[in-house]
Amino acid sequence: MRTAAVICKTASHTRGFAKELQKPYRGQLSVLSSRNDERSANVVVAPAYLVKGMEFDLVVIVDADDQHYGASEYDSKLLYIAATRALHRLVVVWAGEPSPLISLLNIEMAAEKARRQAGPSAAFNVDGPEIEAAL
Repeated sequence: MRTAAVICKTASHTRGFAKELQKPYRGQLSVLSSRNDERSANVVVAPAYLVKGMEFDLVVIVDADDQHYGASEYDSKLLYIAATRALHRLVVVWAGEPSPLISLLNIEMAAEKARRQAGPSAAFNVDGPEIEAAL
């Protein structure tokens, strides 16, 4: 994998997570805290709302549990933005109970993948999980 993103829900969560990662990976990752920040490394740590429009080979969504991503429309949009940044591999990590949005995200991503593979006018079926879950 050439590029990777660790995506958190909020800016404060991103700062805390990046602080822990910067110790062992000093100089190997960049932290995005505003739209003006540049991707100066192949590994990025960023809040979900700042990665819209970006793509990465690997995306890791951290803390995708029911405490961080509830069932609100806002949480649903953030989680969808984060998940759709992955070009090749998506890893979703949570502790405790997963967000109730995970199952919906699976269906949406499977449908999108099927549409891309089948072309604009083909029918498609959605079956099976598309997300690699890590506990």
